[in-house]
Amino acid sequence: MSFDGSGTFTLAEAAFVYDTVISETVMNSNLSDIATGLTTVITKTGVTTPTANLPMGGFKHTGVLAGTLLTDYADVKSAQNGTYLYAGTAGGSANALALTLAPATTILVAGQEFRWKASTNANTGAATVAVSGLSTVALQMNGVALSAGQHAASKYYRGLYDGTAMQIEQISGQMLDLMSTRGDIIYRNASNATARLAVGGSGQALTSDGTDVSWTTLAGGGPSKGTAPSTFYRTNAKVQNENLTISNHSTTFSATNATNLLDKGTNDGFADDMNVRLTGSDLPNGWVIDTDYFVRDVASATLKLALTIGGSAVTISDDGSGTNTIFEVINAMAAGPITIKTGNSLTIPSGSRVIIT
Repeated sequence: MSFDGSGTFTLAEAAFVYDTVISETVMNSNLSDIATGLTTVITKTGVTTPTANLPMGGFKHTGVLAGTLLTDYADVKSAQNGTYLYAGTAGGSANALALTLAPATTILVAGQEFRWKASTNANTGAATVAVSGLSTVALQMNGVALSAGQHAASKYYRGLYDGTAMQIEQISGQMLDLMSTRGDIIYRNASNATARLAVGGSGQALTSDGTDVSWTTLAGGGPSKGTAPSTFYRTNAKVQNENLTISNHSTTFSATNATNLLDKGTNDGFADDMNVRLTGSDLPNGWVIDTDYFVRDVASATLKLALTIGGSAVTISDDGSGTNTIFEVINAMAAGPITIKTGNSLTIPSGSRVIIT
């Protein structure tokens, strides 16, 4: 009978009786039954193998060696040490890596992770990797082929196979290599490479286009893009509400309604797309005082006005009369307050206007 379904061994024949003759048939039957039972047990020499799952009943295998085949037990020590996933220093070449794992993997499956140390040579362009001698796959960072230097020499990397390529990330030394100046900005450029943007000299800041703000030497200081007008002084006292308009230069003009032209008489620096306003005793009908216009079709002595940059010229229906002036608007603030100090002055070029509303 050997073992039953619960692991209990029972002899096939009845038990022997004291002081009676043992039947040859019964004896042979029992011995045969014992032999059958012994062939179903697992021996310590490993010559027999299980034929079904072996429930451990809450116990564990102890003293096991590190696995050497993919079908071996994974011992806790090797798993904790990362032995099965770490390939050591990558072999092959700088642009064609070779990773050697123990035990060797036989197939790449989406989701597999590996770790390795780069050789002493950085990649010079797009790169590939072969794991355990399998077919090569592309190395990528954020889904993009590597640029030169992204697989840096002697650095440590982690790679995840996504089913097509090996997506990698550097896990050592990256920030220290790039942060050579305190306060620098680290970013990823258009080539998907990590780059460093310096903040500039002491006391400077960055504008949205990455260039330095130039700090003027005007009274009170203050940043600007380019050179501030020499006649603008920042002072401190009387508070004006908002919409302070300061002109850099201006000129009187006449108009020709037949062609919607403004005749300024001289080539005095007005240019296409310049923001200007008009003032005067009798403007041509169609042009409005204190309205923002934009220059277009500028010539040596004439120009036209549009309501938007590059827009259509505003039509006028007469030439106007008297003394009318056009002036450039170089600083139109939509919100205040603006503070002007008592005891100093705000210099306005001749013919310009300050508008406070």
